[in-house]
This record gives sequence, C-alpha cells and structure tokens, in this order.
Amino acid sequence: MVFGTPSGAAGGSRSRPLPSRRSLLRAASGLGAGALAGGALTGCSQRSSSAARVRIWSWLSGMDQYVAAFNSAQRDIHVQLSSIAAGVSGGYAQLANAIRAHNAPDILHTEYQALPQILTTGGLRDLTDDMADLADGFLPAAWRGVRPGGRTWAVPMDFCPMTFFYRKDLYDEAGIGAPRTWEEFARAATAVRRADPEARIATFPINDGAFFAGMAWQTGDPWWRIAANSWQVGIDGEGTMALAGYWQDLIASGKVAHTAVATQSWASAIHRGKLWGMLGATWGVGTIKRSLAADKGRWALTTMPTWGDRQANGVF
Repeated sequence: MVFGTPSGAAGGSRSRPLPSRRSLLRAASGLGAGALAGGALTGCSQRSSSAARVRIWSWLSGMDQYVAAFNSAQRDIHVQLSSIAAGVSGGYAQLANAIRAHNAPDILHTEYQALPQILTTGGLRDLTDDMADLADGFLPAAWRGVRPGGRTWAVPMDFCPMTFFYRKDLYDEAGIGAPRTWEEFARAATAVRRADPEARIATFPINDGAFFAGMAWQTGDPWWRIAANSWQVGIDGEGTMALAGYWQDLIASGKVAHTAVATQSWASAIHRGKLWGMLGATWGVGTIKRSLAADKGRWALTTMPTWGDRQANGVF
C-alpha cells in the first residue's frame, strides 16, 4: 500500500499556511509505522483556527488508534480520519468520485498495483522533488513501485510478500508437510481432500485480481511495464498462461475452493476447518487474529511455494 496527494485542491479560508507536502508525508509515515504498505497525498487540506487540518482516507483496521496517538502528541496538525471500504470493495470508486468532485482527501491509502490506475485519473500530485532524498530508506522494489514513469507519486509504508498461512494442527494430524514448491502444493491439496473430503487446501479467489497478478509476477511475467515512453500491457505471457493452467487443473479436480474471499462464508469455512490454508500477503495475519481469534495457536506461516528452485515471490 502507498500514500499520495491528489492534484486538485478544494479548500476554505485559512488564517495561516498549511504544512508543506513534505511535512504531511512525514506525518503520514509516522501514523502508519508498521501497519501500512504505502500511501499517497492529496491536495485538499483545510484547517481549524488553531491547527492545520489534514484528512486521511483509509480502510486499515487500527488507524483510529494511530490517529488518536498522533493528535494527542502535538497541536500543529489535526488529522481527521475517514474509514472507507477496502479498495476492491468500493473504496477506489469512492476515491475516483471525490477526485472528480475536487473533494479528495489530503492523504489516501492505496495498494501498489492500484497506484497506476489512480494516477491515470490525474488525481495524484507529483512528489518527486519532495521525496528526492528518501530513496535510500526503502527497499529498491518498494521504491520502484511508487515511481511509475520514473516520477515519485506516493510513499511506501509497507512491503508485503505473498505467503502461505496454514492450519499446522490439521497438517500435523494428517501427516502433511508444509509445501515448499507449487508441485508440493498440488500434492498437499490431494492429501487434504483425502484427510477430509469436504476440506480444501486453500481458495482461488474469484473477487481479487491482485492475487493472480502477484503470482504472475512470481513467474517473472508481470502484466505491465513501461518501455519507450509507453505502457506495455499483456496478460497472455508464457508465465501467466502456465500459471492459469496450473490453477485450472486444481479447480477442475476440486482440490481448491474457488469462491469469493473475505466474506462471512469464507471465514466460516476457515473457522470450521474446511479451509486448511490461506494464500496472500503477510498482512493477512491481521485477518486471522481479528476473524479467527478462537483459532489462536493453530496457525503457522511459511513462504509462498516456488516454481522449482527459482526463488521469487510476488507482493500485494
């Protein structure tokens, strides 16, 4: 996830100048320490008579605690938090409407893969000059993720590799080892069904394209890149097609669930022991803690399976 600044500003009267974009970015970084993948700044700040007022839109759980701590620690900036739906659940559409209405927040949280889409709306400010001296403080991959076209449009706040959460108690009971490769994952999927015909190893999500995009990245076949000053987009590369065939075989043979994730029925299946694992970003641990509190101590975490000896991963 990243945070950035929409380019159009709406505002009321101000009795003193607002903080610079750079100070807002640093403030936002302080708010999200350890919790966010990244964020972007918008240009619509308003302020009260005593403090600059900064609006943040976020769907991340726990942000209210960060904001409360920040507001209580100083008086120069007052942060107003608006909780919105997660991006894939309507948050991005809400943001696009706000940008068109010149009522976007000062700071927004978005995912790396969604940043180019928001950028094409003209809704983000160019932060290249503000952040020029901060590149060395981030992983190169995270920094590249916020610089489409060679300009900086957001600030990384987290960088989450994909991983595999699994019910270690059920695996141990059935004598199944944690899969290290996708070949082992397919064999483990068969073993899970043999242990419990109603159970599945994990879910292929039909409501989250980021999942498949991340795994395509793992194969070395990203769907978009910039070359010769233009976007190059392709979703039928060799790695993607091989990946699609792999998952289609698992789906057709009934070895994985293929439903929507992050729903009540999906969480219920995990809680009832009918889904033995969850593929996704490392921040998924929050989902387990929040939605499956009764299963504390039953889950383990391992790296995302790889294609043979090729050590690579995707990110959310």
